[in-house]
Amino acid sequence: MTKAFCFLQIDCALNNPIHCIFTTNKKSKMNPSVPITLKICNRQYRIKVEPENEEVVRKIYGGMLEKINTFRELFKGRDDQDIMAMVLIDHLTSSAALPDASQNPTSEMLSEIESIHTLLHT
Repeated sequence: MTKAFCFLQIDCALNNPIHCIFTTNKKSKMNPSVPITLKICNRQYRIKVEPENEEVVRKIYGGMLEKINTFRELFKGRDDQDIMAMVLIDHLTSSAALPDASQNPTSEMLSEIESIHTLLHT
């Protein structure tokens, strides 16, 4: 059986990255996992994810399809490879542009709590 491990960092806010396995149609006797078939730009990708990660993967997949459709509308006539490159670049640049406070919501919350405390006690 042909299989390759795939490491996905689905969201910067997740503490635990999601691991999935790309497989062929042959049966596997690995850990119990949920098979998911993702159709991206007219190609099907079969992956297996842990049951607790299935919902997150499906949400990310839905968001990716929305971005693909948005870019197809904006850039009519482009081929699928161009569309996927634009989606990838958009994702990477939007993830990299996050400010430090959004990656550490605790510091932002503490700042707000201190502001409220100051207002209440003045």
